[in-house]
Amino acid sequence: MILSVDEENTAMDTFKKFQVDGMIVFAESSHTISQGNIPLVAYGVSRKTNVNYPIIDANHEKSMEIAVTHLYDFGHRDIAYVGLLDTEDALQIEKVEGYQKAMKKLKLKTRTFDTGGLNWFDGYRAVDNLLSDNKRPTAIIGGSYDISGGILRALQEKNIEIPKDISLVSYDNIPQMETMEVPMTCIGVPVDELAEEIVDAIIERIEVDEEIELVKKLTPSLTVRQSAGPSPK
Repeated sequence: MILSVDEENTAMDTFKKFQVDGMIVFAESSHTISQGNIPLVAYGVSRKTNVNYPIIDANHEKSMEIAVTHLYDFGHRDIAYVGLLDTEDALQIEKVEGYQKAMKKLKLKTRTFDTGGLNWFDGYRAVDNLLSDNKRPTAIIGGSYDISGGILRALQEKNIEIPKDISLVSYDNIPQMETMEVPMTCIGVPVDELAEEIVDAIIERIEVDEEIELVKKLTPSLTVRQSAGPSPK
């Protein structure tokens, strides 16, 4: 196995020199990857068009619907989304649109707060804007593991208890959520399931000399821990 963290097409050129049997690309950018004649499977978002390789994709819209519904069932009616509101990033667009559709379906008002980035400090910094708003939400959906980690720390530093004062649900269903200061309820495709689907797809792509399903959206699952609870009275 050969691993590269270079830009996608640069990595492709490297792999071709080694005459690999197939390639797995983690690509969330919008441009098309030049694959040549090498079997390729990409993990990214299904908004991509004009591609001739299979894409394994999480169902981000369904993820947000499950997260919103989970909080709604706890009695929350003021649910904010905190994440990157980047119109050029298709993955982030799908998350935001999924949140908005789920809120609209339940006849709830949407509240989105832009982190301006995807790292821990971006989530931490966004909490100031959230709390300076006229009304503090009773629940927050964080757009990623790193963002939610920053949100959690910022709320704790302001003596806001999770989930007593504000509930928090994060996108990204990864094991690290269990070890956060407050074990995080999260939504997404578990990494072991994702890895299995990607490996199965590339093996099929190598062994079967025909096109396979171009876009496969994986069903997300909710992992319930301790960061979400009933809405405060």
